[in-house]
Amino acid sequence: MLFYNKSGGTMINKKRLKAIYWNKFSLAGFMALPCLFFVIIFTSPSPWSSVLTAFLFFIIILTLPLTHFGEDTYQTYLVCKEKFKKQGLFEKRYPCYCNRVGYKMALAEYKKAHKS
Repeated sequence: MLFYNKSGGTMINKKRLKAIYWNKFSLAGFMALPCLFFVIIFTSPSPWSSVLTAFLFFIIILTLPLTHFGEDTYQTYLVCKEKFKKQGLFEKRYPCYCNRVGYKMALAEYKKAHKS
């Protein structure tokens, strides 16, 4: 049920994945997950694997919760996309990295659609 919303549709869509790709911190956290599992499962216990495991776990703990798993970027993208539709091009400075990335993502899509 993690990947489905109440209306029965999937919560993972191309735009969410694109938001994770644009947000480099979320991307690093999601890329570290399979690496962490690989190190835990397929490497023999050694000081090197323990350090690598701790490092990957630290990256995951630092990046994914702080970026809300890319959700802030996605929500800002949706808000800015709607504002671009209603009022056209606007400039807004967001203090948070995730929000700036969502704005840039919507801005790039708007400029691509209104290229002349």
